[in-house]
Amino acid sequence: ARTAADSLQSIMDSSPAAIMFFRSIRNQTHEIIDFEWVNVNERTRTITGLSAEQMLGHRLLEVHPHNRENGLFDNYVR
Repeated sequence: ARTAADSLQSIMDSSPAAIMFFRSIRNQTHEIIDFEWVNVNERTRTITGLSAEQMLGHRLLEVHPHNRENGLFDNYVR
């Protein structure tokens, strides 16, 4: 029997869009300072060229530090 997690992953992987789930990392004043990947779909892996192991459990700004300079990080925070 398929688990709910397996079903969700299958649905995500069938999407033509890149889908990423993040957990926010906050400092002592509760400001978001980074994000940690929780789940990604197949399209995300294709677009980024990274494996799930290279993303899941890792912080966004560690893997893509340029996201702070190009404004993408601020968009995620909003």
